Amino acid sequence: MLRTLRLTTIVCTLVIAYSTPFKAMAQSGVCSWGSSDYTWRGKFTGSKYTDIASADGVKVYMYASTGLDFMFSTWNPTPPSTWGGADYTWAADFNGDGKTDIASANAGNVYMHLSKGNGFDNQTWTVPVPPSWGASGYTWVADFNGDGKADIASANGGNVYMHLSTGKAFDSQTWTVPNNWGSAGYSWVGDFDGNKMADIASARGDSVFVHLSQGTSFNNVIWNVANLWGGADYSWVGDFNGDKLADIASANSGNVYMKLSTGNSFSSQTWTVAPSWGSSSYTRTGDFNGDGKVDIASAKGGNVYMNLSTGSAFNSQTWTVPNAWGDAGYTWVGDFNGDGLSDIASASGCTIYMHLSTGTRFANEAWYATVSTS
Repeated sequence: MLRTLRLTTIVCTLVIAYSTPFKAMAQSGVCSWGSSDYTWRGKFTGSKYTDIASADGVKVYMYASTGLDFMFSTWNPTPPSTWGGADYTWAADFNGDGKTDIASANAGNVYMHLSKGNGFDNQTWTVPVPPSWGASGYTWVADFNGDGKADIASANGGNVYMHLSTGKAFDSQTWTVPNNWGSAGYSWVGDFDGNKMADIASARGDSVFVHLSQGTSFNNVIWNVANLWGGADYSWVGDFNGDKLADIASANSGNVYMKLSTGNSFSSQTWTVAPSWGSSSYTRTGDFNGDGKVDIASAKGGNVYMNLSTGSAFNSQTWTVPNAWGDAGYTWVGDFNGDGLSDIASASGCTIYMHLSTGTRFANEAWYATVSTS
């Protein structure tokens, strides 16, 4: 699982006449990127803005949002960074201080890069080996015991290996479950019963095997649903009706098959949408209009097909944007300007194309990172 990371470094000074309706911000920038599978978005500085972090082995390149542009800096962890494989590396708040951290696992070691707001404190937290890990597709990060710190759960058959963060180490436990699982693409984490602890749901046909966390174990139940599903890459978990319970949405052309949690079952519904979708890699969820309900945005060229949840249906709209995108692995959803609405950022070299939601459309800007002097 140990990996050597690829680095791309670009320094650019840009004088550009845009033929597309981007509002150009400061047109000189510096950028360095690791590979896309070692690039994450999160609140690494602890501000209200979403940041971007990209790792190159011994360095993490930080793009800290100011709400108007990005400030670029290099965080040089001490001691030097160590990494596991990309599919066992996660960004989340593992010590509960409100800042996003990075955890990267390799066998019995989890290399923790704990954000201080202006750099990382590197630590190694150990977990038992064996057993410690299931397959990466059955490994999730969430707060499974409700203490405000991200944990890791990794399932293998009838065992879920729990690595519960104390803020300074992992408390490793094994929680047993029935050996009933759908495929990894139809297995998700969310708070399906509203007790503020993350649960696991795994769908197979008309059955969803739900493992409801009690904080020290799982309560294992089966919730029956209509056997209607779109592809795994067009299926998402989120609170689509604003009742604080995680739901499942699965899209197939003009139908989105909704499994709406009641807290002790799913209500199966079909919400119709305009049959317009971009590729799955440019289809993301977020709250783009700030009403507390999860929406779906799917980009294709100069159109972003928006399916805005009303709580009982989707309102389908098309929001136009300039046809300028970075690779899917360098495209993220987050609140980059701190207004409580989800935005889309897509990086290509030193240019980060920003699609900032106003709630009814995107305001399109090009941000260029400037070097932080702090």
